[in-house]
Amino acid sequence: MGLYLERHRAGKAFHDPLAAAVAVNPAICQFMEVEVRRQDKGWGAWPKPGCGTWISVAVNREAFVNTLLLGETGSE
Repeated sequence: MGLYLERHRAGKAFHDPLAAAVAVNPAICQFMEVEVRRQDKGWGAWPKPGCGTWISVAVNREAFVNTLLLGETGSE
């Protein structure tokens, strides 16, 4: 990151606020273990327990906003 910031003095864009909030409070999202693969011209995901790949399938918007804006961690 230091090297990036040396070259980009304006800083780094905050491009994934949901990922940042989930890192603090994983309970924001409901996750499902899936296999991800190409289908036709896009990508798809199919349930596959035990594969080790997890995606978010639902978001608690109130918990997301409270975590991102108020710093709540879900352990209060």
